[in-house]
Amino acid sequence: VLYEAINKYDDSQLRIYAMDFGNENLKAAESAAIVSGVIYSYESERVNWLFRMLKNEIDNRKKAFADYGGNYENYLCKGKKDYPYILVFLNEYSSFMENFSELETDFMNILREGTKYGIYVLTIVSTINDIRMRISSLFKQSVAMQLNDNSEYGAIFSGIRNMYPASISGRGLMKNNSVYEFQTACFTENDEIEYLKQLCLKDKNKNKNIKNNVPYLPEKVTLQNIKSVENKNNFFVLGYSSNDISPLGIYMSRDFLFPVMAKEIGRLRPFLEEFLIVSKFYNKNVTVIDAEHLTDSADIGKHNQFEDYIVAIYQELVERNNEYADTRNKKIFDNKEEKIYVIIGLKKLYDSLNTDRKGKLEVILRYGKAMYKQHIIIAENADVFAQYDKSAWYQSQIYGQNGIWIGYGIETQKVFDVNTFRLQIKDDMSYSFGYYVHGDRLTEARFLYKEDIDDE
Repeated sequence: VLYEAINKYDDSQLRIYAMDFGNENLKAAESAAIVSGVIYSYESERVNWLFRMLKNEIDNRKKAFADYGGNYENYLCKGKKDYPYILVFLNEYSSFMENFSELETDFMNILREGTKYGIYVLTIVSTINDIRMRISSLFKQSVAMQLNDNSEYGAIFSGIRNMYPASISGRGLMKNNSVYEFQTACFTENDEIEYLKQLCLKDKNKNKNIKNNVPYLPEKVTLQNIKSVENKNNFFVLGYSSNDISPLGIYMSRDFLFPVMAKEIGRLRPFLEEFLIVSKFYNKNVTVIDAEHLTDSADIGKHNQFEDYIVAIYQELVERNNEYADTRNKKIFDNKEEKIYVIIGLKKLYDSLNTDRKGKLEVILRYGKAMYKQHIIIAENADVFAQYDKSAWYQSQIYGQNGIWIGYGIETQKVFDVNTFRLQIKDDMSYSFGYYVHGDRLTEARFLYKEDIDDE
C-alpha cells in the first residue's frame, strides 16, 4: 500500500498518518513526502493529539464542503484541491485498544464520518477476534491475507465455505460483490523494508509541508520547535498552549508592557536566553537591559549605560508621541521598525538611576503604547514587581494586560489575578511550563527554554 501511494501521489493529494504499535517497520516510511507522521505505542501524547487533529479536520471539512452537498467527491468534482485525501494507517489494532481504550469512541466516529470527508482508515489485525463487531461493521472493505485458522475466513466473509487463499506469499481474499482470491504484487526481490526505506529517502526531497505533521507539545520549546510557526510582524511566539498546542506570545499591535514573572528571577534565565536566540533568528530589534546580570547575551550590563539608554528610549517615545499628536494618523508608524526592550530586574535598574532618569523611566512605562512600535518586556521576581502596584504606570498598564508566569507558585503571587482559576493551577510545574495570562483567561503553556541550562 505504501509503495503504491508513494509512487502515485504527492502530499497535495494524499497525507498518511501512521500508528505503528507492532514491529515498527513503518519507521521506514517516515521520510516520505506523503507521510505526515509515524507514531509509536510509547508516544501517548502524539496519539492523543492525532485524534484531536483528525476531529478538527472533520469539523473543518464539514464546513468547507457545505456548499458541495457536504460531500468530498462533489468537492473534488468542482476542481477543488485544498483538502487532500487522508489515510490513517493503524498497525496492530489490539495493541492500540490495550493502551488507548479511552479513544475507542473517537476511533468509531472517524470510521463513521471520515469517508464522507475524504478521511480513510486502514487497520491491521492479527485475528478477527481482535476487533469488536460494532467496530468491524464500520469498515466498508475487508482484506484477509494468510491466516493461521482457516475458519476465520468464513467469519470475515460471511456466506463462504471452504474457500482459502493458496499458501503463497502475498496471496489473500477480498470481497467485491463476490469473494475473490488475489495476489499482492511484489515490488522488489530484495529486502522489502530496506527497499521502502531507500525509496522514501529519495522521496523526502519533494515539497513536504511540515504544517501537516502530527502535532505534539515539545518537551522543551526552542527555536527549532517554532520555525514552522508563521512569525508575522505583529506576533512573536513565546510558547504553546498545553491544551491545544496553539502558539502563544506577544501581539505587537496590542502589547506595550509585557511582564514575565516567576517566583525567583533566576528561574527566568532559560526562557530569556532562548528568547534572545529566537529574536536574532527572526531579525527582531531587541535591546536587553540586564540589571541582574542574568543572561550571557545582554547588550547593556553596566550601570553607567543604564541611564544613557533610558534617556534614548524616553526621547524616542517623546518623538513618536509628538508625531502622532501632530497628525492623529496611525499610518505614520507603518514604516517604523518594531523595537523590543527587555528589562531584566526592574528594581535593580530603578535603584541604579538618578532622580531625573527614574522620572523618565516612569514616563516610558506609563505613556508608552504598542501603536508607537515600542514594546517593553519586564522580567522580574513577582513579589518585587508587585511592590510597584501603587505606581501610576502599573495601574494604567498592568491590570488586564497580557503576561506570562513561568514555573510553580502563581497561586501566591499578586501580579496576576488568578483567584477564579485556583482549581486548575498545578503546584509542581517545571521551569519550561507556566501560564499565559490574558485578562480573565489563564492558559497552561510550555514556553521557550534554552536546553543547556539546568532546572537546578
